[in-house]
Amino acid sequence: MQKVQLEKIFGICLIIMSVFMFVKKYGGLGFLIFLIGLGLYIYSRRGTDYKSM
Repeated sequence: MQKVQLEKIFGICLIIMSVFMFVKKYGGLGFLIFLIGLGLYIYSRRGTDYKSM
C-alpha cells in the first residue's frame, strides 16, 4: 500500500474513534482525536486536483 493511502485510512479511523469517544463522555479527548484525524486526512489529500473530482 502507498503511504498516502495508509495516512488516509488512519485519519478516517481516528475520526470514527472520536465519534465513539464523544458518545462515551470523553468529549475533550474525543475532540482532540477528531482534530488529529482531520488534520491527518487533509494532509494525506495534499496535491489532489479537486477540479477533476
